[in-house]
Amino acid sequence: MAIDNVFYFLGPLLERIIQPGNVDRYRQTTFRLGFWFSVLLPFTIPAVLACSCLVDVVLGGRTPVTRSELLGTYAADYGFATDAVTIKGDGHFVQEVKVRPTGKVFVAEGTWTFDPQDRDIQFEGMMVVVDYAGEMVPDFDKKRDGLVILPVRWLLGKLEIGGDDIPWGRESADIPHTKQANQPSQESR
Repeated sequence: MAIDNVFYFLGPLLERIIQPGNVDRYRQTTFRLGFWFSVLLPFTIPAVLACSCLVDVVLGGRTPVTRSELLGTYAADYGFATDAVTIKGDGHFVQEVKVRPTGKVFVAEGTWTFDPQDRDIQFEGMMVVVDYAGEMVPDFDKKRDGLVILPVRWLLGKLEIGGDDIPWGRESADIPHTKQANQPSQESR
């Protein structure tokens, strides 16, 4: 409604700037345009959401994911840390977490399996860096028993692991901190 009012007051302002030759015709045209704009404006957000859902379904929401498509490096940025997971074809993975601002790198290795029916990937030995509130888990580098199960999906043509909050997106190249020769300090589980 506020946007409608802004556009409503733009009419007289533009009339003063443009100074049309036929004022009555200008006012009728701008009134019609403004009327239909204000009628359609409330429907734009639902239309954008509907289109977004449609694109998700068409471009990958229902597209199957194969085991071989999962192979590669995925990255997430939590703000306080970066998290890179490299999924290997032999059923193993390597996870590297770089904590800001200390620069410490924590490495975990483990195994993974994939359920194509449910489109879930299961990690055994993965570090859980963030909690449900998006905060860093204080002792995330400590070894824990159990599985970490995450959904896998295609989103806008890219493969993602994880939920909507902070998904791991596939990287086209290795994560920069995995390539550094001189790490400030490394700790391994």
